[in-house]
Amino acid sequence: MPTASRATDFRRIALRSTGGKVKAIFWHLGVRCALEARGFTFTSGFGARTEPKPGEISLLVGSSAGAIFSLLVAAGYEVQEILESFLGRKSRLPRIQTSTVFQRHRRGILGYVRRVRNAVNLRAGEEIFPGSGVGSVPDPGDGEDQQIEAEYRLTLRKFLHYFKLRDLLVLRSRYSTSGMEGWFRELLAGHESFEELRTRLFILASNLDMPQTAVFGADSGDHVWYRYVSGVPIARAGACSMAIPSIFNPVSVRMDGRKHYFIDGDVYNATETMIENDHGCDLAIISSFEAPYRFHPAIGSLHHLGLPFEIAQTIALTIYSRFMHARNAARAKWAGLQAARDALAPYVDEETLERESKRIAAALDMSLEMKIIHVHPYKNPLLFFGNAFDLSPRSLGKMLVEASLQASDCLDREGFPMI
Repeated sequence: MPTASRATDFRRIALRSTGGKVKAIFWHLGVRCALEARGFTFTSGFGARTEPKPGEISLLVGSSAGAIFSLLVAAGYEVQEILESFLGRKSRLPRIQTSTVFQRHRRGILGYVRRVRNAVNLRAGEEIFPGSGVGSVPDPGDGEDQQIEAEYRLTLRKFLHYFKLRDLLVLRSRYSTSGMEGWFRELLAGHESFEELRTRLFILASNLDMPQTAVFGADSGDHVWYRYVSGVPIARAGACSMAIPSIFNPVSVRMDGRKHYFIDGDVYNATETMIENDHGCDLAIISSFEAPYRFHPAIGSLHHLGLPFEIAQTIALTIYSRFMHARNAARAKWAGLQAARDALAPYVDEETLERESKRIAAALDMSLEMKIIHVHPYKNPLLFFGNAFDLSPRSLGKMLVEASLQASDCLDREGFPMI
């Protein structure tokens, strides 16, 4: 059993919230309720940043639905206001409806031209149509010499050779995140930049075209697996983070002189605590909603319920395994460091022991000063089988109550009893 701790034992606290569709927002709200019952408070609203007080959560990291939750907290909305808005009651928070979440994606003719160009280039293994599109091919109608006309004919022959009719058929996600981006702008009430927030907010999104996480916020800087990106409006960053593949189309952000496309922030490294390390946190709380189904006699095997449940379980298992790997790796690092300290202690003085401990911690990419706790569901027929996008009062109320109870149990096991 971990040593009992209090919120006020820590001065730089981070809360990282991951995804799980709409249900995850209410899981994180339940975690927030459980944290507040243990003396934690949240930095929120707009204005100048100040030094956080003991027990104050002043750094928020969000991905996918966790980004929505983090954005709401950072903007200063309380649990009751969020719940009232989702239930369709009068609230300071703009109301969200299913039609807000699911807006049809519309694509212009230029998108099809670009699609054909890229498909032909890919099949040919060379850039038949370089530059920005078909218009960059030399035009023989300008009275140029025969060499240009020959190049044009060669390009056209290559195109006809590699072109397939199926290149005109592009299968894309049905919805865009434009409705949610508009809702984000509305709830932010004219505040667009991360610098205007009193809390340090970081929103994660996965770069579609390279193995790297974009960390949208007020910071800039490159790392191997992630990149701090500044200058992107908060609403746009939130839209990038929630672009779930197969449901929502990727969201573009112009960087480095071209458009980069981003998808769901949970896809890549959503539970690693690099950002918390970078900002000197002494407590990192990781709230993860995804939990796979565990066999229950009254429900039986998911195989008998059909393909949708099998797919949902596959996704949940994948995300949950990454979460558990991150948790177990963090615990193993601490155990390894403690074993090294115990082995060195009889032979070196205290100063040398601390110096060597810091060197080992740096090699393990961990912080000696940061405690990490994980909060996640441990029993879940309701959480697993609930409609992921169900905004009905009955579903949301059950989710919030269940989340609060399970989060409280997790925090108790992590050594944070109620006060």
